[in-house]
Amino acid sequence: MRVFVTGGSGFIGGALIRRLRADGHEVLALARSGRGAFLVAAAGAVVVRGDIADPGPWQDEMRRADAVVHGAAKVSDWGAKKEFDRVNVDGTLNVLHALRHWPGHFVHISSVAVHGWRPGSYTENSPASPGRHPYCRSKAAAEAFVEASAGEGLRASIVRIAGVYGPGDTHFAGRLLDYAASGRIPIVGRGDQPSKMIYIDDAIAALATLLARPGEPGARYLLNDPAVPSVEDMVRLAVRALDLKAEVRHVPEALALAAAFAEETRARLTGSPPLLTSYAVRAMGRRCFFSPEGTSRKLDWSPVVKAEDGVARTVAWFRKNGPKAETPPPAGEAGR
Repeated sequence: MRVFVTGGSGFIGGALIRRLRADGHEVLALARSGRGAFLVAAAGAVVVRGDIADPGPWQDEMRRADAVVHGAAKVSDWGAKKEFDRVNVDGTLNVLHALRHWPGHFVHISSVAVHGWRPGSYTENSPASPGRHPYCRSKAAAEAFVEASAGEGLRASIVRIAGVYGPGDTHFAGRLLDYAASGRIPIVGRGDQPSKMIYIDDAIAALATLLARPGEPGARYLLNDPAVPSVEDMVRLAVRALDLKAEVRHVPEALALAAAFAEETRARLTGSPPLLTSYAVRAMGRRCFFSPEGTSRKLDWSPVVKAEDGVARTVAWFRKNGPKAETPPPAGEAGR
C-alpha cells in the first residue's frame, strides 16, 4: 500500500512512518522545512516538499496514494487564533480539496481536546464541545469539515488521540526535570484525576490496524489508555524513574488558574510565551474520562504497554538522548 503522511516529522507521525515501513508499505511524507525533510527521510519516507497551509504540487502527489494520514497540526497551549486556523483548519481544507473524488482511505488525526477539557465522560461518539481555546476550536472545526467530506463520499476516519508519551518525546520527562529544579513538582487538584495518556506504540498499533481495515465513511475512533494510573501516580512513576529529589505539591485548580491568567496577561504585554497557561491547568486538573471501548471493539485492539514499562522506556530514552535531542516536536508539530 502507498501511504501519504502529513506531520511525519512529528512524534506520532515519525513513529507511524517507521511502523508502516516495517510492515512493508511505501510511505511518502510532506515536509515544510529542511529539518522536516531530514526527519521524515530518516524515518524511512520519501520526502514531498510543501506546506500544508499552502496549496501546491504536493496535493497531486497525495492523490496518487492509496491512503492518506493527516497528522499535521499546530499543537500548542498558547498561540494566535489565526495561526491555529491557518494550519489546522485551512491545512485540513487543502487536504480535503486534494482528495475530492479520490477512492482511497483518509485518516484524520484529531485530539480529545475537541471536548475543551470539560469534566465528563466521553466516547468516540461524543460530539465535539471545544470551548474557547483556539487550538480546541480549530481541531473541532477541522473535524466538521472532514465529516462534511465523508457525507459527500470520502472514506474518512477521524481518530481522537489523548496525550501520547514514549521514547522520542522530550517533553514528558523534560518538563518534570524543569519543575524538579525548583524542588517542587506541582499537580493541579487532588491528583486522582485520569492521566488521559497512551503509550506511543499502542497508539501506532491502532492506526496501523485502522489503515488495514477502513470502516464506514465518517467513523470516529478514540485512542486512550484507561489503565494508565492517575495524574499523581503517573508523576510519581516518572519521578522515581528519573531519580528526582523533589516534593510533589498539590495546587488547587482555582489558584493554578489565577497564576495562569497572570502569566497569560504578562505574555500578551511582553510578547514572550507564558510559563503556565489556563489550557495546561485544565488539561491536567479536569476529571475527563475518555473511553476507547467502542474503538477496541471496532479494531479488535487494546493498549498493551503497562504504564510502569512505558515510563521506564521513556526515561531510558531521555537519559540516553538528553533534553536537547534532535527529535520531532510533540504530537506531530512538524510539516506544518
